[in-house]
Amino acid sequence: MTASASGQSAYRLQPGDTIAIWVSEQEGLRRQVVVGPDGWLSFPLAGHLKGEGLSLEELEVALSDRLRVYFKNSVNLTIMLQPNPQHLQTIYVVGDVMTPGSYPYRAGMTVLHTISVAGGRYRAVVSATDQDRVVTVRRAIEVAREQERMLGARIMRLEAEIRGETSIISQSGSSDPLLMQEQMLMDARRQALATQEDARQLAGRLGGEGNAALREQIEAVERRISLAKQRYDTTAKLIAKGGMEASRLIERESEVAELEGRLSQLKAEMATADRTIAAEEALFKTRMEERQTQLLVEIQEARRLMEETRAGIINNEGILGIYGESAGSGSGSQGVTQELAYSIIRSIDGKTTEFPAAETTLVEAGDLVRVHYMSVGEASQQVGAQSDGTLGTASAEPVDTSKTQ
Repeated sequence: MTASASGQSAYRLQPGDTIAIWVSEQEGLRRQVVVGPDGWLSFPLAGHLKGEGLSLEELEVALSDRLRVYFKNSVNLTIMLQPNPQHLQTIYVVGDVMTPGSYPYRAGMTVLHTISVAGGRYRAVVSATDQDRVVTVRRAIEVAREQERMLGARIMRLEAEIRGETSIISQSGSSDPLLMQEQMLMDARRQALATQEDARQLAGRLGGEGNAALREQIEAVERRISLAKQRYDTTAKLIAKGGMEASRLIERESEVAELEGRLSQLKAEMATADRTIAAEEALFKTRMEERQTQLLVEIQEARRLMEETRAGIINNEGILGIYGESAGSGSGSQGVTQELAYSIIRSIDGKTTEFPAAETTLVEAGDLVRVHYMSVGEASQQVGAQSDGTLGTASAEPVDTSKTQ
């Protein structure tokens, strides 16, 4: 769809829309984001938020509110709607199919049709030698899950540091060793900051005391200059009356000049001290700003690694789903017998629902069809529930599908 500025203002986002988001404060946050079939979208630092039904201006406000905490309450955000004329005539297929993705919608399509256009169900040849592969995959999942936990703890600590908080243990109420380690790191970094702050305050106090001493000396010299000038005037008068030798006037002039030189020196020392204090304050402020920037860089990297780790877990779990839970048991079995199960994620009246489906279930434009393997027993229970009328309708309770994408 093409839209002018006024058209974009009136337009309400729908599943399948593509938008370009640009944050001037952070070049790395330029993204093209797609509104998912459940109406939600994701953006770094802002996380998941509902996009369906919002105008571009409303989405800008929502994103700005999420990002403001990371950019000192000032975010220059630009959002543009990208051309996407086919989004209302698209269906999405994910899970255990050969080529998951989005495909053109045709009236009368069924779940079986969507599996066909996605290349058919995913197939893998399982042989006895795959048992070693299963062991490797399971170990990779275990390592990835531990990595996921470590990254989760790190992200929690970085978010707390960015907000200026001092503890993550009190937030979670957990005694998780990973959280304890992150808390120790958080305490050490906070202690380092406190040491720098103490040094800055001490330097400020010493500088202030030094300036106070210089002011006292300046005031004393100014008083001496005033007295010396009075003596000079008195001497000049006496010389004029013949009561004192002219050489005494030169001595008075010398005394005044010496005191004025001393006053100039003291004022120069005070100006130097003031510049030193200002430079220390500016250096401390720069260090604080650099630390905040480093925290933002660290949390973006941690979130990127989290996304990669979770994607790896999902991929490896899909592999295990094909092999079957008993593939690595050493009994020679090729895995438990599995059948495909289907569900449809659909947006109805602004609410996202997910319900079980069969091969002959009709799909609608914008639907997301999820295909996954399950054991024969589980599949039988689902089919039985559908035949009883307890499942398989679009009136199911809304579910949070953002966690299952």
